[in-house]
This record gives sequence, C-alpha cells and structure tokens, in this order.
Amino acid sequence: MGFLRSSLLPIACSAALTFIIASCTGRQDIIISAAASPDRLSPSKGESALISYSLSSKSIVSVVILDKNDRVARFILNREIKPSGSYSYTWKGDDDSGAIVDKGIYFYEIIADEDRRRGSLSVY
Repeated sequence: MGFLRSSLLPIACSAALTFIIASCTGRQDIIISAAASPDRLSPSKGESALISYSLSSKSIVSVVILDKNDRVARFILNREIKPSGSYSYTWKGDDDSGAIVDKGIYFYEIIADEDRRRGSLSVY
C-alpha cells in the first residue's frame, strides 16, 4: 500500500478512492468527459450524432467510429494535437469513403495519449 505525501496528512491509496489512486500512481485522466447525442441515429433520414469530449491537458487525440467487430468505420480525428478544452464533432453515419454505414451497433472511441473513452451508438 502506497501513501500520498501531503502537507496535511498521509492518505492511503484505496481502490474505492480512484482520485487518490490517480495521485499515487501518477495516472491522471486526460479525458474529463465523453458523450454522444443522440445515441440512436438514422443516417438515411439525415440524422447525425454529436460526439463531444473534454480534455484536461494538451494531448494527441483520435476520435474513431468502430463497428461491432472493432473494425474502423470512420476516422473522425486521427492523431491531432489538441489543447485542453471541450470539442464536438458530428458523425453523419458515414464511413471513410462517405457511404452510409449498415444498420447495427457502432462504438465511438476517443483516445487522448494513454487515456481512452468508449461509448455505443445505434444506427437504424
């Protein structure tokens, strides 16, 4: 068990206290939040989803749409340097060639340096 040195009191790292574990291990969340809205879309009806995220610090970022087999359907952002802040991108339900993807479950994945967030989208 490690201890966080503090000018007030030493605090034991605990699995229940993830913010303290981050301080003890040196791991910090770069992606503060991530979401897609709506999480269901029909591209054939002109619907799209807004994929949003916030960064705590400057990072190399990728935003990817994956199919149910984890194959890349669309690179929305590919290894671009982004400063801390909030970002949003629209996905129109298309693949990298511009064709509308098949109906089914897709995943958006946001990667910022070593941090990752993933969520699902349903295309109908």
